[in-house]
Amino acid sequence: FRYNLMANRVLLLLATASRYEPNIPNNVLMQISGHFLKNLKSQLPQTRILAISGLNTLLKKSPCKYSAVNGLKAPDYRVEDPESSLEEAFTGILQEEGFFSEILDSLSHVHIINDIEAAPAKGSYDGFSWKITVEKSLSRFYFDFSASWPRTPNWIYLFGNDSFQSTFARTFKRLIQECGSPALSALRNSLEIFVGAKERPKQCVAAEALAGALHSDISGLSEAWDDWIEALLFRIIYAPSVESIPEWVAAIRYAVSGKGHSGSRAPLLRHKIIDCLMKPLPQTLTTSTVAKRYAFLSAALIEISPSAMSEIDIKAHYNLLEELLTNMNHSSAQVREAIGVSLSVVCSNLRLHATLRLHEGGASDADSGALRRWDQSLVKQASEFVAKIQSFTASEKVKPLEEEGSILLNNDSQDEIKWMETAFHFIISTLRSGRSSVLLDVIVRLMHPVIALQ
Repeated sequence: FRYNLMANRVLLLLATASRYEPNIPNNVLMQISGHFLKNLKSQLPQTRILAISGLNTLLKKSPCKYSAVNGLKAPDYRVEDPESSLEEAFTGILQEEGFFSEILDSLSHVHIINDIEAAPAKGSYDGFSWKITVEKSLSRFYFDFSASWPRTPNWIYLFGNDSFQSTFARTFKRLIQECGSPALSALRNSLEIFVGAKERPKQCVAAEALAGALHSDISGLSEAWDDWIEALLFRIIYAPSVESIPEWVAAIRYAVSGKGHSGSRAPLLRHKIIDCLMKPLPQTLTTSTVAKRYAFLSAALIEISPSAMSEIDIKAHYNLLEELLTNMNHSSAQVREAIGVSLSVVCSNLRLHATLRLHEGGASDADSGALRRWDQSLVKQASEFVAKIQSFTASEKVKPLEEEGSILLNNDSQDEIKWMETAFHFIISTLRSGRSSVLLDVIVRLMHPVIALQ
């Protein structure tokens, strides 16, 4: 397999060097790209990873002639050489029966290797871990040249570390951009099966494939959203599975990431994805599902650039802010932590947007007033709640809870304690986010009430 890997690396080096050579026949690059596409289902994990690198390298400057927003070419995609499209080489391969299922299944095994690699090496695994490290250095050589993702700091650790590979998502995105709606349609059945899989590796690769599809911005993507993608996203939100939540959080984040060199241009489906996540959940769902929805919303909103927020983005932030403030005393500790994280994302985005507009001389009084009222309301409630909690705690030591009125007072006090705990999560998340400076006045005024509760 090492000779196989070396041969493929040499092939990729030659193809990369010849990518823009005018004398190289286009069919040669088409054959090489088709070769790497077929290698996605190779029996050798290292060859599959190298095939990902090869496709990302060869498709990086593809014309993406199917990419369109509102029927017009997106600004980033310029068709300089209409004959350079690899569509002809790919379409036939992608539409082979079961091809996408084989690709997803093969790539899911790469995630198994990652899980083994992440485990602590001991005993007989020492040699195996060293071997994987050597193979990783051979096969992932080209990953170092990829643009870093996500664009914003990765500080949401609510559900642990994820195995999401943005390079895999980029490959699916480029394939769909190159071949258009036929590739998206060919992916549909396999994606719906893998989304419902019980194994976490299959969920991981499904998250990567869906993220790439959502970020592709091809013409026909909006129709596919209405036809089946939105329903699939609801399935993911409602799914009781907990293990794969970190990967789906990363997938949502990738799907709404800004486009262009500065990341300021919104992808085609960003607002539709956020609207989908904003829809209230049925009351019968578990608290882990409620917390998952808030994690999805946090991941989506943190990728929105405050300097480029539209009126639709601002409205979504205020709608979610109202919901979060209403549910700060939620009965589940898991949900309260998720609300604290979401609150820090929403408030820092709004504050940064207002600050930037103020510097530009365009901040509206309505925005500033709304933020001031929210600041004052939050701090005022914290001060009132801590006084009530301390007062009740003092009386509880003197008189046992025997009367019905005292029991009711205890319940009210418990709600206030939960509210204060959410405020504590908000403070922690804001400090971890690197955005604490824009909310420093709120943190300082909340600090004493929170610490006073010991």
